[in-house]
Amino acid sequence: MKKILVPTDFSAASRNAEEYAASLAKVFGANISLLHVYREHLPATVGPEPWTVTSSNLRTENEKLINSEVEFLKGKYSVDVNADVRNGSRSSSIKKVADETQADLIVMGIRGGRMRMAGKTALNTIRKAKIPVLIIPDGSKFTPIKNIVLAIDFNEMVDNASVDSLFELYKEFHSSLRVLHVEEKAVDLKASEVPEKLHMGVVLSRFTYQYERIESYEIEEGIQTFIDKHPTDLLVLIAHHHTIYERLFEPAHTKSLSFKMKLPLLILKHQ
Repeated sequence: MKKILVPTDFSAASRNAEEYAASLAKVFGANISLLHVYREHLPATVGPEPWTVTSSNLRTENEKLINSEVEFLKGKYSVDVNADVRNGSRSSSIKKVADETQADLIVMGIRGGRMRMAGKTALNTIRKAKIPVLIIPDGSKFTPIKNIVLAIDFNEMVDNASVDSLFELYKEFHSSLRVLHVEEKAVDLKASEVPEKLHMGVVLSRFTYQYERIESYEIEEGIQTFIDKHPTDLLVLIAHHHTIYERLFEPAHTKSLSFKMKLPLLILKHQ
């Protein structure tokens, strides 16, 4: 892990994610790229005279703000940090910059007060990006990642590349790993799920892990129940098509797993 991309909107939640990323960067000797994406607004009318902020002024102001963040991180964490300001769509710009910088990881902060907006940006970034996305809830501070829970299903095959970044964290922090399968009731796997479970065992063969099962009709509630009972520093999901991570950022689920938890959530990309 050598390059970490951190989108920021200069909020407290973004600063928290920046500091988490800086702590990771210090451990791995990685470089941090800060990114702020803004949108130009249509002119607003106040009284008889139109008032506008020009694109040049917006960019200049945003550059001042992001450079301040750079200096803060360099001063506090002694890590290599650079910055970029882009005008456009948030998630598309994040994906583009991740590709341009060949980032290994995207770290994003989310805050409870504006969860729908934050959730939409995070979800769209996860959908578009080709690399893992680490979501840091507001208030979640960096601690060595000693206990990892990987929540899985057996609906799709998972390739080795999907878990490369997880293995880096696991190895660097000498972590324990629990692989959790949430099921509606304790029954044997369906015939269609057996090959996927066997394949998962092959993919995870470089890890030492403990396999866990928990009964729950709601996947996110099952995961929440499990991590409430077991020390967990990082929850990990693998992004299949139409799986649980999609639900975590939908407005109807703003009280569900990711928003109740106060721990980081790593979304691995199915290659």
